[in-house]
Amino acid sequence: MEKKIQQITKLDRLNCKGSIKGIHYKTKKPICLILDKGEISSILDDHETIEQNRIITPGLVDIQVNGYAGYDFNKSGMDEKAWENVIKKLVSVGVTTFYPTLITNSYEHLKTLFEEHAGILINNPMIGGFHLEGPYISPHDGAAWRPFGNTCA
Repeated sequence: MEKKIQQITKLDRLNCKGSIKGIHYKTKKPICLILDKGEISSILDDHETIEQNRIITPGLVDIQVNGYAGYDFNKSGMDEKAWENVIKKLVSVGVTTFYPTLITNSYEHLKTLFEEHAGILINNPMIGGFHLEGPYISPHDGAAWRPFGNTCA
């Protein structure tokens, strides 16, 4: 019998109290997650009813997401509804934390994007922070990244 995988994410746990039973992904043994105020307070061995159709796994963390589901994080104009759509779609594939990535661009454009996105995302439990690509680590020219406006070698 094929096991149905149900994803339990940070968004699902925010206001949840109670327990979630299932099979531990690694040990294959039944466990029970005890939830309190949206957080896992303990993980117990489960010797009672076993939920055979639920596998409990850690969520996926994606450290570089330039955009998703038709949305580009590097363009101005993404509103709260657009971010909600992206987050729902990422959750549906198992991502529980991600880092929106902004690519090499002018400082002015990056400042605009940070200002637009930060207000929406600052308190979102799915967002680990921003990933900033480009030549921002060193003032010296690098092998792959050139200052904005120049082409790559």
